[in-house]
Order: sequence, then C-alpha cells, then structure tokens
Amino acid sequence: MRIISPAEAIPIWLPFWFLYHRNWSTPDFTEGLEYLRRNPALFDRRHLLSDHNGKQVWHIQLPPEYGGRNVVYKSCSTPKSGRYWFQLSQAAREHRNYQLLYRLGIPAARILAIGESRRLFDLKSFFIVTEFIPGARDGRDFMCGGNLREDAARRRQFWERNMPYLAQIHRRGFLHKAFHPRNILWRENAAGEMEIFWIDMARGRFRLPSQMKPGIAFDLYTLLKDLQLLPEEGEELLNCYLKHNPECGFTLPELFGAMRNFRRRSSDPTLRNAFGNGQ
Repeated sequence: MRIISPAEAIPIWLPFWFLYHRNWSTPDFTEGLEYLRRNPALFDRRHLLSDHNGKQVWHIQLPPEYGGRNVVYKSCSTPKSGRYWFQLSQAAREHRNYQLLYRLGIPAARILAIGESRRLFDLKSFFIVTEFIPGARDGRDFMCGGNLREDAARRRQFWERNMPYLAQIHRRGFLHKAFHPRNILWRENAAGEMEIFWIDMARGRFRLPSQMKPGIAFDLYTLLKDLQLLPEEGEELLNCYLKHNPECGFTLPELFGAMRNFRRRSSDPTLRNAFGNGQ
C-alpha cells in the first residue's frame, strides 16, 4: 500500500486560506453543521463531556429536520499565539490522520466536519465534529480503578484487538503519539465480540524510518504506563505486538530496555511495575 503523504486529503490548505475563517463538512452534514454554528446555546454544561487543557467536548443530538444525528463536537479557542503560523490546525491534522485509518480499515470515528478561524497568521479557534458511536465506552475501564479492571478476559481482549492496528500504522511509518486507553473506544456487538474504535488522532505524525524505533517504544510505553498490567501480561502484550510487526527492529529485551529509559526519565511512581523485568 502506498504511504499517504502528510499533505494528502486535507480540506483546509495553507498558506492560501490562513487569513480567515474556513469550514468543511461532508455533503450529508452541511445542514447539520449550519445548525450547530447558528445555535451556540447548544454548547452548555448539560451536553459537556469534558473540559481539559483548553479543549471542550460536547455530545449533541441534532433535531430530525437536520438529520437527527448524535454527534461529538470538539473545539479549542485558546491555542498559543504564533504556534500555528503557516501550519495546519489540530482539526486539520486530525482529519488527515483519520484518512490513514480509513484507508487501512482501522475502525475509527467518522469525521463529519472541521473548521478553523484565523486572524492574519494567528489561529484563533478550531473545531472538529465526529459521529457519536452508540454504546461505546473508553479503555479507562481497564485501568486501575476502572469499572472492568478485574475482568482479565475483557482486558486482554482489549489490548489484543489493538496491537494489530498499532503494528499496522507503524509499518506505514506513522506514529500515534497519544496511545492512551481514553483514546480507544470499545463495545460488544450482538455476538458478544469486542469492537474497537480509535478517536483523538490529532497528534499522529508520519516519520522517517530512522525516527520510528523511539516512537514505536513510546506508543507502547504510553499504553502500558496507563494500563499498569502485571509483568506477565505486559510481556504478553509486547509479544503480541512483535508478532504483528516482526520487522520493527526490536527484540523483546530491546523493547523492554527502550521502555525502561522512558521510565527512568519520569518521576511518576506508578511506573515501577508497568513493564516487569523484561529478562
């Protein structure tokens, strides 16, 4: 499969559109986007899912005359001044990164619309709208203190479903860079099988082959740091990844060693059991 270049499939281009406000939506969501933009009263505490680091996320039900969709609207209105001069906003980057997932057949939220507003060079705000996935929960269920932390079979199924997808993007020269359980939705279908959906892809980047090994270790480190698995299960997770990406340049001991380097540079005491002994 041909690797997608960073410039492909981006509906908001630079430098020609960086001076003003620009929206993009799928053809079947044009009216829905207009409804959202005309009704700021929709964005109140009743519909707020999260408010963190300057980003707000809402879950909104559109009326039937505007398609009746359940959507997730994520926006940021306080990016750092000058940071995005001649650069894509996070919304445009996320749109680009989702295109890779769609092409690879990795289940992910469907993007319905994005937009950004600029004043001269400065990015003032941006938003992204995705389709709400009914019945889905996120991977924090399997973290310490999560509702399903003690369900070993489901926890194992969760990471087993994700390792082939992670290996797949790594083989294409792409790093996730935010592979947290909270960015992975899951639900069970009618047959009782676990379905996985990736969300929040704004940080993902294509990298040169020489830059891949540290990034691979960091993506796996991010997941294991959050899940805090017992050493034996953490080793099984890494072996599962290596099975799907045997040409990544790591043996199991080498992968453990790279992760220990991340741990030594961190002051987080919760890392002490994250990766086992890695003999």
